[in-house]
Amino acid sequence: MSLQAYLFNADGTDQEIEFTEKAVKQLNDRQLLWVDIVGREEDDVDCIADILKFNKRSVNNLLNPVQRPRLTMYSDYFHVYVIAVKQDTKPEYDHVPLDLFCGKNYVVTVHPKEVEFLEDFRSQLKGDTELGKLTAESLVATLLEWHINSYFRALENLEAEVDKLDEEILSSSPERSFIPELVKLRSRVSRLRRLLSPHRDVFYALSRPDFTLLADNESAPHFRTLNDRFERAVDSIETARDLVISSFDLLTTRTAEYTNDVMKVLTFATVMLGATGVIASILGMNFELAFFKSGAAGFWTVIVSMAFLISGSVIVAKRKGWL
Repeated sequence: MSLQAYLFNADGTDQEIEFTEKAVKQLNDRQLLWVDIVGREEDDVDCIADILKFNKRSVNNLLNPVQRPRLTMYSDYFHVYVIAVKQDTKPEYDHVPLDLFCGKNYVVTVHPKEVEFLEDFRSQLKGDTELGKLTAESLVATLLEWHINSYFRALENLEAEVDKLDEEILSSSPERSFIPELVKLRSRVSRLRRLLSPHRDVFYALSRPDFTLLADNESAPHFRTLNDRFERAVDSIETARDLVISSFDLLTTRTAEYTNDVMKVLTFATVMLGATGVIASILGMNFELAFFKSGAAGFWTVIVSMAFLISGSVIVAKRKGWL
């Protein structure tokens, strides 16, 4: 288990401390303790639960996580379970389960491996801060805000990939197939939607009146804002899905345009062959002309005339934009 404990003081003196029962008991209203834990070993979970007086159900949920986001409220703390998205995996997004426990003057985050947005949040803490002035509920709201922002960043990267694919579709040969790339993008959008959508129950629950009885008045507006931001994230995913469908429409249009150009050439070639065939058929009719007695000269005259007819037709077709 990798454990880091940060003690934030309202006077601006922050420090990393050893996580002990004594440190927890000495917390006051001008202090905020954040404990970040990587790992879910049973002995370590029992130790944490013993120090923080967790309910047995919380311990069981940590050891046997349910693969759906949820909010569980207890008498003196609450437990939020969410799914963090890992952005550097292709073709599909990976996910990391994240448990957040919030009690009086403390927040605990537990996850089996590193979570990107927690690392980003931790990296911004340069020197002493005034996070100690926040309540524990407000810190949870802040972390959940970062959680939603991580989905927005994933969407930004996805939209950049869609834009890049659109450019390739327009600039590449129409004969190239982009179906595999579109299928991968469609799969990634669906995966992102499946990861985010189940969080609706959590963010809605955080903004319900029954939860505000447990949370402090300062953090209640933040949780309501979180619910609105979550809905915007879901809408953005639907927009990204529409972008992928638009890319498919663009590919279909590009293919149809190429097919139309090919059909133009084939139609023109058919007309030219038909015209020369008509000429040859007329000359092959059973009637006498002095022209037919000219020998090889007459034959080459007909061939050259047909060549001029085809060349002239091509030039006219080019100028008219038919080819």
